[in-house]
Amino acid sequence: TGVLEVMGAGDLPIELIVTAEVFDFALPAVPALKTDFGLDLDAAAAHLRAAGFNGGAEAVWTAYADLAAAHRVTFRDIAALPAESADYGRTLAAFESRLSALQARGVSTVYVPHTLLDAPEQLAQANAFIEKHGLADRAFTQLAATPPPTAWQAVYEASQKWKAAAPSIRPMMTNYGLQPFLSDAAPIWAVHAPMLDTTNNKAILEYPGAGGEVWWFVNHSPPRPYANFFVDFAAIEHRMFFWQTWALGFKGVHYWSGNFAEEGQDPWETQLDVTPVNGDGFLVYPGPNGPLPSIRLESIRDGVEDFDYLTLLSAGIDALKKQGGNAAV
Repeated sequence: TGVLEVMGAGDLPIELIVTAEVFDFALPAVPALKTDFGLDLDAAAAHLRAAGFNGGAEAVWTAYADLAAAHRVTFRDIAALPAESADYGRTLAAFESRLSALQARGVSTVYVPHTLLDAPEQLAQANAFIEKHGLADRAFTQLAATPPPTAWQAVYEASQKWKAAAPSIRPMMTNYGLQPFLSDAAPIWAVHAPMLDTTNNKAILEYPGAGGEVWWFVNHSPPRPYANFFVDFAAIEHRMFFWQTWALGFKGVHYWSGNFAEEGQDPWETQLDVTPVNGDGFLVYPGPNGPLPSIRLESIRDGVEDFDYLTLLSAGIDALKKQGGNAAV
């Protein structure tokens, strides 16, 4: 309980007595929503240097990892296993300390490079690494990005090969348009938001019940009436995307980039691209002391936290139903 004093020009102060009840709960260390946001670390470093940042590669990684953790999202390039190497066992061992730092920051996904498919022994080592650290629920690879029908057979074969070598690392596939490759070859479907307004709607909404997992995305498009992360949209439109994610029963959000800028473009001056929209694929500004969040990234964080609140609420309702005698609640 406290007193809130409200003052305005020429008016006497008004005192309001405010009483608030704070419920005893906390958000989970790892967000309930899985996020897979792209990030070009080389471009990030170049933008930061241009802004006056003097840190090296490790400082850039740490700065973006901290910013991602503060906004409850996971940048793919920050939380990715190493690509294939001459001595992959040693490479993975060296990655252990970075993984500890990632886990302390609550990363919701761990990306495994799809190129490991061409190095089956190393892919098996990556699978063992994921199992050792209990990351099977967060580990994934993107085997294909909106493949055309001519590529479906090859994608299916690649998926079967991957699942045989790395059963604890689930393949994810993005899908777009009216002719998507919606196959159980990919345990995770990442679908473009407008696909929910096509005849594919039923298959998408039923996939979780069939043992699959659905994520969705708004890469490059769509415009209104869909929610998106463009500068031109109101903050509520950035945030409500996550309410819709929860309402649809989806478990993840994929987004193509957090720091894309056209060549030679200063993101502080303009973010117009060829689409044309403002802010597509750009959520983090470069600053002299490190990366700075956009207002849109702040709204995204609020949306991710809303997803946590709704998940906690659902769990509480389920617990009351099992307990019985709480029908009204």
